[in-house]
Amino acid sequence: MSEAQVAEIVGNIATFGLMLIMFSMGIMLRVRDFINVVKKPAASLLGLVGQILLLPIMAFGICYLMELPAVLAIGLMVLSACPGGPTSNAISMIAGGDIALSITLTALSGLFAFITAPLVMSFSLNYFQIPGAQLELPFIQTSARIFFTTVVPVCLGMYLGGRFPNLEGYRQTIFRSGFGLVITTSLLLLIARSELLGSVQAMFAALLLNVSMMGLAYLIGSLLLKQEKQAGIITVEVGLQNVSLAIVIVLTTLEVFEMLAPTLFYLPIAYVTGFGFAYLMRKRDRRAVEA
Repeated sequence: MSEAQVAEIVGNIATFGLMLIMFSMGIMLRVRDFINVVKKPAASLLGLVGQILLLPIMAFGICYLMELPAVLAIGLMVLSACPGGPTSNAISMIAGGDIALSITLTALSGLFAFITAPLVMSFSLNYFQIPGAQLELPFIQTSARIFFTTVVPVCLGMYLGGRFPNLEGYRQTIFRSGFGLVITTSLLLLIARSELLGSVQAMFAALLLNVSMMGLAYLIGSLLLKQEKQAGIITVEVGLQNVSLAIVIVLTTLEVFEMLAPTLFYLPIAYVTGFGFAYLMRKRDRRAVEA
C-alpha cells in the first residue's frame, strides 16, 4: 500500500471522528442559544474576533519573526485558521466558566471556519512558497469539505437533539468515540513519521501561539467584559485551537505530512496550559468564596 493510500485512509478516519465530535456538540445546542448571542453579543463577538482575526495575525507574526521554513509556517497558519475545539468546552467546564457561551462560541466559530479557513490557507500558500512544490488550494472544494465536516454535523445534532431529548445521554460517548478516532489516527501517523517531532522551531512556534493568544485574550476580555467568568471563557476559546480540524485539513486537502509538526506539538501544549488555566480559575473562585 502506497503512502498516498495510507494518508487517504487515515484522513477519512480522522474526518469521520471530527464529524462525530461536531455532531455531539450540536446535540447540546438549540436555536435559543444563538438568539441569546444576538441579545447579548459582546462576549461572543469578542471571542469570534479573537478566533477568526487575531489568531491568524498572531500566527503570521510568529512565522515572520521566527523565520519559519515554509512548510512549518503553512502548518502553523492552518492551525490558527481552525478556531475553537471541543476540548475547550471541557476545560471551560472545569474552570467553572459560562458553559453556554463556550459551546456557542465553539459552534459559531466552526460555522464560520468553512469560509475563513480556506481564505487563510490560500493566503499562506501564496505567501510562504515551498521550494520545488506547486501547491494550489481548490477553494470551493476545500470550503465544501469543511462545511460538510463541521457545519452539517452540528446542524444535524441540533435537529436530532431537539427531536430526541434522550440523545443527550449519549453525547459524551459520541464525543469520546470521535475524539478517540482523531487521536488514534494522529498517534499512528506520528509513529510512522516520528521525524515530525524533531523540529525545535515547530515546538516553540506552537508554544508561542498558544501562550501569547491565551494571555492576549485574557487581557482583552478582562478589560472589555464585566464578568470574570466570561473573560475566562474567551481565554480558553481563543487560546485553544481545533486540532482535530487542522489534522483533517492537512491530511485530506494539503497532503503534506510535514505541515502537521506544529499541530502535533500544539496538542500536548494546549492540554497543559488549558488545564493549568482551569486550575487557577477554580482556585481563585474558591478563595473568593472563602473571603
